[in-house]
Amino acid sequence: MAWLDALANIEDFEDASFDAALVADFERRAAEREPRLIRFSTPTFKEYSSNELKGCNKNSFPAFSITAGACGLNCDHCQKKILEPMIPATNPQMLDTKVRHLIETEGLNGFLLSGGSNKRNEIRYSRYMPVVEKLKTDFPDLKIAIHSALL
Repeated sequence: MAWLDALANIEDFEDASFDAALVADFERRAAEREPRLIRFSTPTFKEYSSNELKGCNKNSFPAFSITAGACGLNCDHCQKKILEPMIPATNPQMLDTKVRHLIETEGLNGFLLSGGSNKRNEIRYSRYMPVVEKLKTDFPDLKIAIHSALL
């Protein structure tokens, strides 16, 4: 089935119009490339159960909060609750120590570096970057995701 036909069969797009030439160009270019897998990640501090989604060890890809439970915004949709299950790492040495410990004891594959925003919706990571760089140097296969706040 051609992409334009597939798009026409998606109910959410029933009122949308697509540039047929642009869609055809995307389809042609995609056919010229090797297929690539898409990896979806879910927070390890939430439990999931389905036929399609397999749960993982709580510490396989944990989230660290550089602000512990603090957030300057305290938005209605979250009220800082998303920070509660995160592992506090309120200084760079604490992050380094905790990550290295989890690598040694749990076989840590990677982690999310996050935290609560300040009043300007920023998360200040700059003082953590030397630790992140050293961890990547010492453990090149370690996956590190950094939550950028709202852009």
